[in-house]
Parts: sequence; C-alpha cells; structure tokens
Amino acid sequence: MKLKNTEFGIITNFYGLQISIEEAVLRLSNLGIRNLEVPGWHWSAGQDTSSYIMTDHPERLNRFRSLLRDQGMNVQQFHSHFAFAAESEESRTRQVERNRRTIDLAAGMGAKAVVIHIGGTHAACGQIPDSAIFEANARSLSEVADHAKNTSVKIAIENLMTDTNRMGCRISELKDLITAVGSDRVGICLDTGHANVDGLDVPEAVRECGNLLIATHIQETCRGNDLHMFPFALRRRKSTMDWFRIFDVFAEIGYPYPLIGECANAELPLELADRYLEAQKNLIESILRGEFER
Repeated sequence: MKLKNTEFGIITNFYGLQISIEEAVLRLSNLGIRNLEVPGWHWSAGQDTSSYIMTDHPERLNRFRSLLRDQGMNVQQFHSHFAFAAESEESRTRQVERNRRTIDLAAGMGAKAVVIHIGGTHAACGQIPDSAIFEANARSLSEVADHAKNTSVKIAIENLMTDTNRMGCRISELKDLITAVGSDRVGICLDTGHANVDGLDVPEAVRECGNLLIATHIQETCRGNDLHMFPFALRRRKSTMDWFRIFDVFAEIGYPYPLIGECANAELPLELADRYLEAQKNLIESILRGEFER
C-alpha cells in the first residue's frame, strides 16, 4: 500500500553534535533530504540549552530560515529539549515557560509541530499519585496549546517508555490527556522504537493514533534497548518489528506528512555517514512508494 507522502526525513543531529546544525543542513540537502526534525539541543549546541533557547537570536534565526529556503528544505518537526514536569508547581510552570519559548522558536523556523515529552519520571515522581501526575500534565499541555494558538505550530506529545516514565507510554494515556485538554492544537508523535521497547504492537499503535498522529520518530529497536536504528537494520526475530505492516498502517490511516527518522550514527566519519543515510533514505522511500512487497 502506497503512502500519501513517500518522503523520508531525518533529525538534524544524525551526525551527532560534531558539526553545527547549519553544516548538517547543507550535508543533508546534498543527499536529497528535504524534511527535517530540529532538536533544541542541536540548535543550542555548545551553549547552555536552557538559557540559549530562552534568549532571542533573531540574526541567526533569519540566516537559518534563509538557508532552509535556499536549500528547499522544511522543518517538519522541532523537538523540545524541555519535558513537562509534574513533581512540583514551580518545576511545572518553569517547564511550561521554556516550552512557550520553544514554540516561538519553532514557529520562527516554520516548523509544523513541536514534539514534547510529558512529565512523570520514576526518578522525579516516584511518590506522586497517578492522578496528580495526570492533572499536572493536563494543565501544562493546556497552557502550551493556548500559546500555540497564536502560531502555525501544533503540539505533539510523544509516547515514552515505562523503564523511565510513569505515564505516557501507552497511546491510550496520550489520548486521555488530549481529550482532557480539548484543543485542536494537540496531537501525538509516535516513536516506533519506544513502542517496540515497551512491547506494544507497533502497527496497532499507529492505527490507535489515527488522525491524532501529527509527527513521527521512525526508528528500529529490540525489546529492552532504545537503539535509534533505521528500519530493517535488525533481523525480525531480534527486533520483532514488521516494517511492511507498519508502513501499510501509516497508509491505511492516510498519514499525510513525511516520516521522520530519529536515527543517528555519530561514530562514523562524515563521508561514510552520508553514504549510509543516502542508502537508507533511498531504500525506505522505495518501499513507501510500493516498489517492494514483503
């Protein structure tokens, strides 16, 4: 089954942080990549992320927009560096304000969605009732969604993993939060690797997201290891991920956006990383176009 959009994009720190985001954009453009996820920690590389993103950098942002325009590239997603917090009201409001500034930055780049992790880690919220964690996340999500109304950006909350998080690891939990907020500015970012690590049926997770799915982190894992590998990198009996079926369900639900890989290989020399990414892009897009059957 062919997808509506058969383009495969990538996160800009595919090369790690060994090169600037501007240099990464140029390298990715040369490989035919047109759709990007920009992570906050790559934009602020070499700086303190919190203070850098909370400060305006209009000249750099203008240059970056011009670079994207000249290369014919699109920031499909911006990944916030700042997860919501549920352990205290002070932490919660601080993270909301940081995400407001992140939304403004992402909108300035022309991003369509900002990916955010909800709060409730085991480390920070081990003794806090589930109901209190849910309420804190609902308030935070509502507040950033209200801020996003003034921009072109939507908010995509990402599915997480139960080894680190108390909440947000099941699609139903994300949908409950979205229902509680009741805003059309909020949707889901499905991380296929997280879903697999947590033992979800990944095609069914795609289907369960349905029209709430507005962003993706396409990556392959095996149970217990968040590997951030490209699709088809592992043998099926190791990863258990049926990529033909996964892509079929993306087509079934009419997913209209480019699929974005959250894959990285910073250990490779840059020229070899380029060849590796180009080969993976060509393989994945040929499958999305329906050129291969299982």
